[in-house]
Amino acid sequence: MTSPALTFVAILLVMLVVHYPADHLVQTNGQAVRKGTPARDEHGHRDRSGQCACLAHVVTYTATLAGALALVAWRTGLDLDVWHVAGGLALTAVTHYWADRRVYLDRAARKILRKGDWIDHDPGALYLIDQSFHIGLLFVAALIMI
Repeated sequence: MTSPALTFVAILLVMLVVHYPADHLVQTNGQAVRKGTPARDEHGHRDRSGQCACLAHVVTYTATLAGALALVAWRTGLDLDVWHVAGGLALTAVTHYWADRRVYLDRAARKILRKGDWIDHDPGALYLIDQSFHIGLLFVAALIMI
């Protein structure tokens, strides 16, 4: 039996290491380009291509995290509770979708965090905010998973 502290460290380490490959390498080019497409086009017509691309990205992202956790648990004998892991992965999936649709995170960063000037003057700012949001939530998800 592994202590909760070591279990937390193992889970967090796996998720941090796998985050970037899952978020960038597993994601298809089409998903990356379309996931932030607004739900309505310039004429007000419904366009679900961005929502579908983002959902597909989140599914592969979450599956990659789940696979990595399962592999580490299998190879190390780490005892993971499937319901806790499912809860942590669900949090990660929902918040990842929310952030990757872009408009919500952009609004929150401007209104709540007051990062509008930075976003307007640095083309990489929103990406850094996005990644900070994802990494921070991996910490919360790891707490849920122990």
